[in-house]
Amino acid sequence: MAALGADVHVSWTQYGTPLTLTRQADFLASGLSGSPERVARTFLSRNSAIYGLSPAAVDQLELVSDQALSGSTTAWVVLLRQKLAGIRLAEDGLVSVGVGAGGKVAYVTSSLVPTSLLGTLASTTPKLSPQAAVLAAAKDAGVTGLDSNDLSLGKIDGGGFTADALYDEVRAAWAYRDLTRAEFQWALDFVVKGGDSLNAYPEYHRVVADDEGVYRVPNRAI
Repeated sequence: MAALGADVHVSWTQYGTPLTLTRQADFLASGLSGSPERVARTFLSRNSAIYGLSPAAVDQLELVSDQALSGSTTAWVVLLRQKLAGIRLAEDGLVSVGVGAGGKVAYVTSSLVPTSLLGTLASTTPKLSPQAAVLAAAKDAGVTGLDSNDLSLGKIDGGGFTADALYDEVRAAWAYRDLTRAEFQWALDFVVKGGDSLNAYPEYHRVVADDEGVYRVPNRAI
């Protein structure tokens, strides 16, 4: 923390790493070069130790978004996410960096998990297939007469939603029959990133779209 200089305000996560980083009436850093994403990664890499990460681990963070603040062309919010062996963390693992023109970093909010804690997990390899997991859960619930022939991966891996399908489903309700796509998109954006007001805070990123445009809840605590 000393490397960040004076007047830095910090709050802490359960992992003993910074939840929020700000500096009163000033930026955390300035003069960093590159795109908003590169500025964010450079800042995190230089300060990786306080998050329990290595610079290499920062490089491996997945880019979720790097959007300009509403009505601004000089301020961005960069959101990055941790993975473990290519798997997105079910809880925590997000970091949001406020970036300004001139390579400035205004704030950081984070739920990153230190590498030392991630390394305590015994395995990232599933012990059961999806079908076997469903059958085990059914057995525990007292469901009988079910076997693997009754299941298909498509049926048991159908979580999440697409924007188009959800819009059609919502408009099927009489009360929302006149809902416009713009109104629906506003509501979806609020759930995805907290809208324009709260998109800097990872705790308001309730659902995340995958590469195929399917939205799912990334945090099982929600």
